[in-house]
Amino acid sequence: MSTMKASEMTGKEIADWLHIDCEEDEISEAQIEKLRDVAIAYACKYTNQTAEYVDGQSEMTHAVLALVQDMVDNRALQVEDGKVNPYVQSILDLNIKMSL
Repeated sequence: MSTMKASEMTGKEIADWLHIDCEEDEISEAQIEKLRDVAIAYACKYTNQTAEYVDGQSEMTHAVLALVQDMVDNRALQVEDGKVNPYVQSILDLNIKMSL
């Protein structure tokens, strides 16, 4: 897992890793892959890094997985108290590329 790039993980691999029961949670593996892509894009924008950079950092794979899990759990698109997951935020904060 530590060498797995987020972009290479299939919907099934992500579902297995996150213990998501696609049938019970009413979500398809294809939808999980779309959420993976959204999570990668979010991480890129948040850190001002490229997708290649995000893919090359093992801790970013964990941040992407946490984002996918959060998106699956909170599909109503409501954010509780407007707070970002502290684990994800700390990983992303460590990878911010300052723009000049």
